[in-house]
Amino acid sequence: MRVLDRGAPLIAPGYAPTSSAALLSLGILLGGLVAAVALLARVRNARLARASAWGLALAAIAAMDGLAAAQPAGLRMLALCAATLYAMKGIVLTEHRLRGGRALSRSRWLGFTLLWPGMRPAEFANAEIEAGERTARLARRGALQLGVGLLFVLGARALEGNAARSPLAVPLLACGLSLAVHFGLFNLLAAAWRTRGAMVGPLFRSPLAATSLATFWSRRWNLAFSEMIQLSVARPLRQRLGARGAAVVGFLVSGVLHVLAISLPVQAGYGGPMLYFALHGVLVQFEPWLARRQRWLREGRWLAHLWVLVWIALPLPILFHAPFVEGVLEPLLR
Repeated sequence: MRVLDRGAPLIAPGYAPTSSAALLSLGILLGGLVAAVALLARVRNARLARASAWGLALAAIAAMDGLAAAQPAGLRMLALCAATLYAMKGIVLTEHRLRGGRALSRSRWLGFTLLWPGMRPAEFANAEIEAGERTARLARRGALQLGVGLLFVLGARALEGNAARSPLAVPLLACGLSLAVHFGLFNLLAAAWRTRGAMVGPLFRSPLAATSLATFWSRRWNLAFSEMIQLSVARPLRQRLGARGAAVVGFLVSGVLHVLAISLPVQAGYGGPMLYFALHGVLVQFEPWLARRQRWLREGRWLAHLWVLVWIALPLPILFHAPFVEGVLEPLLR
């Protein structure tokens, strides 16, 4: 049965499933993946546990890619991101357990795995109720950011509706979605979890204030992603490859994961995300050398902010390439 065959569509054309059965099959696969993540806790041998966690991740992403092959690009992106998220939860939960982390109760395990995008199980294992002013301030900020982000989205749709298409519509939409989800929704979710005893915080922490690329990627932008890379890739490899080698591999793995989220859904532009994160892996290694020789970067003046913004923004077209914009973002404007 086709979904929404007649009448005005309630779902953007790039996101509407081909059938109810197809949507159900995607949900069943995700449910099976979560169940498999739970079973990883029964594997006691460390080497086997790590191999099982990574094997499950690869198998789940491959299965989701095959199952969602006939779906529109937007839905494929959401399905692949969900499969990658839950698969990586299995990896970080395994690392947390093998490193002697405190076990999560069943309810906290479900909350961490299903209802929080962050990647630090310890924040859910160590309960401490905190519903004070800091939490209230986080909630207020999140509500404001969510509202402003939605206004940006509405503004982008208004620009798209004009007879002469505005080149600002897609950038405004992307900024609005990021502000509404990454800052607004995630901050509200963090505030809610803090009232339940999980010591979580903002996952996006004033990225425009960064004065170095290293700080931007490690402490300010998408801490869930950087935590995941640290727990699952950088720390296990640091002893073998050293801090620099592990960091470079971390950026390359980031590139692979962004290929899964950006290029695979539209089946194009595979080299773009890899090149973007490989470039930043090199820049982060080069930055300390430059800072020792250039006072403006070392002392954090406005040129240091400009340094970060230029390298983040200038290569963005190779990360969010044209096929992704056309297949995933532009349908949201229609």
